[in-house]
Amino acid sequence: MMPHVIVCEDEKFIRWALAEHLRSSGYEVEEAENGLECLSLVEKKVPDIILLDLRMPKMDGTATLKLLREKGVKTPVFILSGFGAAGSNTEATELGAQGFIAKPYHLSEISQLLEATLQN
Repeated sequence: MMPHVIVCEDEKFIRWALAEHLRSSGYEVEEAENGLECLSLVEKKVPDIILLDLRMPKMDGTATLKLLREKGVKTPVFILSGFGAAGSNTEATELGAQGFIAKPYHLSEISQLLEATLQN
């Protein structure tokens, strides 16, 4: 069975490129433009991993992660951030973010991270 990943990113091209890369690597991928869409997708089917942008309109990554944890969703969540170390905020860590991926990132870096996470 293909691992299921949600890519939650408001920048359309970044979301598309990441989703296409993961699909070509054998993942089932769903895309969300903001935290509200991500939560809606999770309610339908809990993914194996969520890649979550930190800054988005409507609902940001931190608020999304908080609601996921309040609903008891234990899925590993990686925060995508264009703000480097400043993006690795304490609140997301306290809410159980698995890790932070600084933008710009290499697609191969994401693949390796997902493979390692799924093996554990």
